[in-house]
Amino acid sequence: IPVHTSLGMSKEDLTKLVKIESGNAGYEALNKSSGAYGKYQFIPSIAKVYADRLGFKGDEWKKPENQDAMFVEFTKDNKKALEKKGLPTDIFHIYGAHQQGVTGFHQIITGKISKARERNMRSNLPKKYKHLEGQELADEWIKFWQDRVKRI
Repeated sequence: IPVHTSLGMSKEDLTKLVKIESGNAGYEALNKSSGAYGKYQFIPSIAKVYADRLGFKGDEWKKPENQDAMFVEFTKDNKKALEKKGLPTDIFHIYGAHQQGVTGFHQIITGKISKARERNMRSNLPKKYKHLEGQELADEWIKFWQDRVKRI
């Protein structure tokens, strides 16, 4: 796990953030449905942005130490963007930004949800929530992920 002090997070919160995202999966974990890869489950488009920023060529970003470096940068960016939108930077909000992107997460929190965001939210919830729409879906998404953060 990257140095937690560079993120301004406790070691416990950093460990929790990683467990929420990938459980105990390792650096070679692959989500076949989304293509998300590694310990921090970077989707390919985000992995490319951070690999390019940090100068990793080809598949170099998949090395454990490079995934750690990308995670630190990604989390720092999410924290800054949350602060800019006036949102807290607690573990739930950082995770929500990681999962939905800061803009998408902000839509969920403010209740200004697009149909595309609804589809994305449904893909990150158990099937029993698939029938929900709009604010009801957002409320259940928030409740589900806040509860999961507390349990880990």
